[in-house]
Amino acid sequence: MANASTLGNMSPELMKVVERAQREPEGRFHALAHLIDVAALRRAYRRIRKDGALGCRRSRIEWSQDAVREVLESIYEQDFLNCSYGFRPKRSAHDAIRALDQVVHQGEVNWILEADIMSYFDSLDRNESANGWDASV
Repeated sequence: MANASTLGNMSPELMKVVERAQREPEGRFHALAHLIDVAALRRAYRRIRKDGALGCRRSRIEWSQDAVREVLESIYEQDFLNCSYGFRPKRSAHDAIRALDQVVHQGEVNWILEADIMSYFDSLDRNESANGWDASV
């Protein structure tokens, strides 16, 4: 069954993509541009914030990006676990905190670690020879 947060007003063609993504997690999709049709653009247009900044160019960019997001989300959303909250539709940091609070109070957690990794990747040495990586492999 498809994830409830991805269903919305999906077209039958997009629902087929969702079902295939669930059935074949390792499968690959090719040529999905046909899914960004007039109906997809209409759905995306309806989702645009009405209180957003004015301007024809901004609306068109947001509109087309949202149509592409709908297609990609229908594929990749199926791979996430229920315990994943970051950058997912209808999920927030507050939802993650509520879930953590619940498991802590049920005694299912022994440790909670907090890590600030904001600049972690900036500090990595990307020199291949220093890391023992062989680019010729």
